[in-house]
Amino acid sequence: MSHSNSGVDPSDGAGQLIQAAGPRAEAPPDVLAEMHLAARAAWEVKATEQKVLRRRRRRWAAALVAAASLLVALGLASRWITPTEPIAGTLMAGRGAKALGSGEVAVGSTLKTAAGARAMLRLASGTVLRLDSETWVTPLSTSAVRLEQGRIYLDSALAADAVEVQTVWGTVRDVGTQFIVAVGDELEILVRDGEVQLEREGMALETMVAGEALTLRADNSLKRRTVESFGTAWDWIQDVPMPFALEGANVADYLDWIIDETGWRILYEDAALAREARATETHGSLPDVRPSETLDIVLPSADLTYRRDGGLLVIERP
Repeated sequence: MSHSNSGVDPSDGAGQLIQAAGPRAEAPPDVLAEMHLAARAAWEVKATEQKVLRRRRRRWAAALVAAASLLVALGLASRWITPTEPIAGTLMAGRGAKALGSGEVAVGSTLKTAAGARAMLRLASGTVLRLDSETWVTPLSTSAVRLEQGRIYLDSALAADAVEVQTVWGTVRDVGTQFIVAVGDELEILVRDGEVQLEREGMALETMVAGEALTLRADNSLKRRTVESFGTAWDWIQDVPMPFALEGANVADYLDWIIDETGWRILYEDAALAREARATETHGSLPDVRPSETLDIVLPSADLTYRRDGGLLVIERP
């Protein structure tokens, strides 16, 4: 089969070149066949890619539906949060036979700890709450909660905003601190570090600093007293400690965590030992026990010993 150059204008320069070139040579049958096969193969590859893509989309959609169905079946999808609710914070794994689970907590959700169970809630603003047993707490925002009953310990050292605790007795606000708020037949506030304010409608603002406790009774009478930063009132906090990564830390970091959890003060035998503690690395992981119970595990491995004198933790060489 031949192709003529009819229709080409001889007066046109390009046309003259085409006419001079003459008719195109017919491609050999074997070349035409190869070209046809290559085009067909390219089309099949493209078509296969489209099929795979559609199949993947269907598979992902099916997986999402299955996951949602599983969450609903397990009762997890609506336990503390639905997709339309704002997030107040994250519930960490609790302690006790009937401990709460873990996961994100929505604003307006009420958390209730059972008898013998405790929990930790990290608000999105950075404040960490520890819930004692038989405590009811409702997050109102990323920096405010309502305490219906029970006892909570709050640490706002790393918080971006001041935290607010609303109670039927009044509103408790921190000024960068560690403190306990307890609600029952009366309101009790204990301050371990920093400053706390109690605001009541129509009443003067009450301010407490570290080492102070305040009790507000049903008859609106107030009682102030001094309180240690350690001891029975604070002991339950160790049941839900802040996590600490022992591997790659140093002895001083570890001891800082201990005093933060217990409220003790620390004293090194001498200045040289304090420097050595900062330079001595720790390794391994901590067992699932109270922070104070780890001292007998960690310090011997660093060739150190300790003794307690009330709220003072003395670090010594053997």
